[in-house]
Amino acid sequence: MLISKEFYAFYITLPSPNKTPPEICNNGRFFPWFADCISAIDGSLLDAFVATGDMSRYHSQKGRISTNLLAACRFNLLFCYILSSWEGSAADGQVLDDA
Repeated sequence: MLISKEFYAFYITLPSPNKTPPEICNNGRFFPWFADCISAIDGSLLDAFVATGDMSRYHSQKGRISTNLLAACRFNLLFCYILSSWEGSAADGQVLDDA
């Protein structure tokens, strides 16, 4: 379902690259400093359950079995992009390059 054309046509709306979002234009805290931004990104580690043979790849620097998640969010707090399923041992740069 997440990779179907119907899903993307209904749920995904890409931002206009030449238009500053109204959440920025109408807020003195953001404008003019974020005038060219269309979203904000952040990464997170989520606990994961994986097969015993894959545990070493999913072992994070904090000693937990986890998966990396990268999310982009519009300034109205709606997600516009999520990339998940990277191993917990993957560097943030690797995940960002994949996005």
